Amino acid sequence: QQQQQQQQQQQHSPPQQATFAWVHTLADVSPPCAWDDSGGRVRCPSASPPPRPPTHVLYGGPPGDPSHQLLAISELETRLRFTMSVVLVAETPEVQRSLPLESLPPEALADELTPPTELLRRRCVEEVRSGGVSATAGVDTSTYVAPDAHGGHGLFAATALPRHHIIGEYTGTLARGLLASDTTACSAACGADRYLMRYPDAAGSLHLSARSAGSLLRFVNHAPRGAPANNATCWAVLVDGAFHILVATTRAVEKGEELAYDYGAAYWARHG
Repeated sequence: QQQQQQQQQQQHSPPQQATFAWVHTLADVSPPCAWDDSGGRVRCPSASPPPRPPTHVLYGGPPGDPSHQLLAISELETRLRFTMSVVLVAETPEVQRSLPLESLPPEALADELTPPTELLRRRCVEEVRSGGVSATAGVDTSTYVAPDAHGGHGLFAATALPRHHIIGEYTGTLARGLLASDTTACSAACGADRYLMRYPDAAGSLHLSARSAGSLLRFVNHAPRGAPANNATCWAVLVDGAFHILVATTRAVEKGEELAYDYGAAYWARHG
């Protein structure tokens, strides 16, 4: 009889998705949420917390290299003055609520911003929902952060990476008002933010910034498209009602090679 009752409950219970790509707000003034296939808002249940950053990160060089260090995330944050985050954060509840209404239709995206196959798109969705936590013992063993040739830091391949390897999601704070695509009216604050990325909303009024908080993808540097150093690209993928920006390799990448993609003409028009 108990088994029969369980079967009846399963028949009357709608199928539930294991996890969503939750969108947070600054200081968590509004609960994390996502949107189902019908556009309905789904709030994050306390029993299903959003993904958390890895506990440690590779720094200086790949394992076995004399410069290699295994740093706790807190130490990396202190050294490089940022907060590690693997989720998309809306600046205000208004921005959070409006995302499904403002996003561009996926078919309106430029071809280079779209994963070339359905399989890759699905892999991107899985990457976003998991927060990229496919690492061993809380460590992403595919990349490491190290000083670059320009006095800053870059993200490097800790092992050989194949073409179309999804490195991770470019996370940060999503805000309105500083027009990331506007090269003439952009404010001084916008121009000073070198971690600013255009977000694919219909009005062009949203931008994504990893200046104060974001994932390790904030360390990926620029290389012009067609240059030998260019080995990555950005894809915009609609996941649970909001676009997420992922970085993937465009060719095979050797161990120790720095990861780089083209920032685009609008970026350099802002920064010179």
